[in-house]
Amino acid sequence: MDCFVLKSLRLRLLSFLFCLVFCLFFNQEVLAIDGEITYTSNNTDLIGDDNYAGPIGIGFTFNFYGNDYSQAYVNINGTLNFASTYSAYGNTALSSNNANYSIFPFWDDLITDTAYNKKPIYYATIGSAPNRKFVVQWTNVYFFSTTIQMGTFQVILSEGTNTVQLQYRDLLGGDRSLGNSATIGIKKDNSTYKQYSYNTASIVQGQSIIYTPNGSSDYTVSSTVPGSGEEVSSEYSLIYLAPEGAPTSPTLVNPTDGTTGITTTPTFEWLPVDGATSYTVLISTVSNFSSTVVNASGQTGTSYTPSSPLSNDTTYYWRVQSVNDKGSSLSSTRSFTTSSANAAPNPPDNVASTTLIGAQEIVSPNNSTLTSTLSDDDTDEQVRYRLQIATDSNFNNLTIDYRCPFSDEGDFSYTFAESGGTYLIGSAGTTLPADDYYLRIRAEDDAAASSSWYTISGVAFTILPDSQSPDITSISID
Repeated sequence: MDCFVLKSLRLRLLSFLFCLVFCLFFNQEVLAIDGEITYTSNNTDLIGDDNYAGPIGIGFTFNFYGNDYSQAYVNINGTLNFASTYSAYGNTALSSNNANYSIFPFWDDLITDTAYNKKPIYYATIGSAPNRKFVVQWTNVYFFSTTIQMGTFQVILSEGTNTVQLQYRDLLGGDRSLGNSATIGIKKDNSTYKQYSYNTASIVQGQSIIYTPNGSSDYTVSSTVPGSGEEVSSEYSLIYLAPEGAPTSPTLVNPTDGTTGITTTPTFEWLPVDGATSYTVLISTVSNFSSTVVNASGQTGTSYTPSSPLSNDTTYYWRVQSVNDKGSSLSSTRSFTTSSANAAPNPPDNVASTTLIGAQEIVSPNNSTLTSTLSDDDTDEQVRYRLQIATDSNFNNLTIDYRCPFSDEGDFSYTFAESGGTYLIGSAGTTLPADDYYLRIRAEDDAAASSSWYTISGVAFTILPDSQSPDITSISID
């Protein structure tokens, strides 16, 4: 039986295994990087195993080993080829294959997600002449015959400079994702090539490798790997490709990065993403999320509290994925360390108002004041309040989402439209149009624990059109 038949039989078995696995586990995607810009991309429509796409227009003339090219072929197995099509899955050293005039960002036996009909290999030409870039992105690909995710990597070709950049956004499959069964490099022919590695775990997440023409039909190689405290190398290009209509990456709010002494039942929060229909929360004890302790998909709100406590005195990593029917995007990663004990703050006390409570009709809340009393049974902890105003009782349509700076427990005051704290939604200059509004407030401590919400029952206040202006021109909440 030849190799093609064997692989076809294995692929059918693999598809069945994928279906089983994905019924049990969430399909993790990629680790977003701070500062990254998402570009709308084209889809190669590559799916399954050992396929190629092309020729694909680069968008400009690119010189590679002395030859000019305006198009290229993309191989699902992690190669970009100029001279001809290529779909080989068995990687070799660059001195012993027939893939001339080719780029090998990660040549291994790779596969896309056949169980869910995913086609996640994208390409785009970005920027303006004479500084355009052609980018190919293998997004959340897998290793053949396993359920192991390889991760996401890119090839970037630069107009004018003719540099070749290989970069590795997320490596999720242990040493194999680091290259211990892959070939990485660039090649003219079997005697002229730059092999970065062959079957060696040589790359790390966030690394970038750049090949620069040196003027003598060869290339110099530079690579900066992430150092201590750095997410990505200094050479990494902050580029990400996503299909049109896919949601952008969520912005994480709480816990903040690197916080220690966190409660074992923290409230995880993020900002809403336009177009997202749900979110998935991922929490792990390893920074590359090759395993997770929480994998909570289908979250329709923008906060999540684990149903079971996390472990004491443990460092965790967390991120959130936004999802819709066009695709998904992951946030950057944040870390925190739990403490052996922490109590949530008490719900806000002494919340009262002569104008906001009881569906009062007003013209504008500007310059009104809200006061409340916050307390926490833990010693040496600070607290803050978070106030939300929405046009619906479920607080899905927030117009104001504000939290004050941390301070000692006691009485707190918020003056409408002040700028001393952080507006997660809205701003000090937000104008509330005529409508009914709902209001709630809660206490938060500096260990990422939150109280329950103190919610004003029913409509809190109503903003009237100017033509129906009552005599009340200011609001005071005590």
